[in-house]
Amino acid sequence: MPHRTYRICRTIGRIIEHQCLRKYVLYPERASTDGPVIFAPTHLSHLEPFLVGIHLKRRVHMLARIEFYQYRLTRFLLNQVDCIPINRFGVPVRAISKAIALLGQGEVIGIFPEGGVRVGGNSVMRGGKIKQGVCLLAHRTRVPVVVLGADKLNCVSPWLPFRRGRIWMAFGEAVRSDPLLHHRAARAEMALRLEKAYIELYRQLLASAGLQDSQIP
Repeated sequence: MPHRTYRICRTIGRIIEHQCLRKYVLYPERASTDGPVIFAPTHLSHLEPFLVGIHLKRRVHMLARIEFYQYRLTRFLLNQVDCIPINRFGVPVRAISKAIALLGQGEVIGIFPEGGVRVGGNSVMRGGKIKQGVCLLAHRTRVPVVVLGADKLNCVSPWLPFRRGRIWMAFGEAVRSDPLLHHRAARAEMALRLEKAYIELYRQLLASAGLQDSQIP
């Protein structure tokens, strides 16, 4: 049932997006991946899971912070779209174990490496640091994703018909960890490469879409 609900929600989301938003995607071919993969979007607002989920053809199991599960309605909705609850302030053994199990089944995991909404100098796009949780999930393929414009969608007007809202999205090249390194060293090395990838991808998206850094929070 959750899988069917996920497909229904994604279809509805795509209809809404088509009617309301204009989307610019850089390197869309990088989103077409096979096998186990981790998509790691930037986090300027809480709408990136929706925007990334409706764009990808495969089902994404997003890691969602456990605070969202305190309320019955949001807990029900998150369960219906196959999210995984994660405690950001403890040791997320259960969430990591579940994610690794799903990756072992060839599934797709979505995780925000910044650990929460980050803007300005705290954003990984501008040199901010990421949490290494994204690097814990065994030796799997990671795809950095930069999403811009989601912060402007927190009011009603961008969602009115005739494509008033705008978003920009860029998919990075797959980043794989070094299997020869020890686990801790591999995580640190992976984090550095991911951080550099976000900065470069952000720069490329700004140049390609004709945007200025000052336009981004």
